[in-house]
Amino acid sequence: MPIVVTRQLLISNAFEEWILVRFPAMHKPIRKMYDALNISVNRWCRNTRMATCIYFLWKPFEWSGLLMIYLFEPSPEDLINKQYFVNKRMYK
Repeated sequence: MPIVVTRQLLISNAFEEWILVRFPAMHKPIRKMYDALNISVNRWCRNTRMATCIYFLWKPFEWSGLLMIYLFEPSPEDLINKQYFVNKRMYK
């Protein structure tokens, strides 16, 4: 079954992986803090207005992550696209 994701999610996940690989000591407290907040964005996104708000509030983080990936990653699109890449031969 295919997983449908947005470009925003791809970039966010790629940026998190980039931080994890390049700065593991920095990633650990950031991830711990995020997990402690226990933000249920999925529940908030059921409301159209709230989903739109979250989308626009997240944009600056997306852009800064994308900028960092493009500046310091030799193949940025490969990093972004590998997040949810599925080998189609797996399902034959």
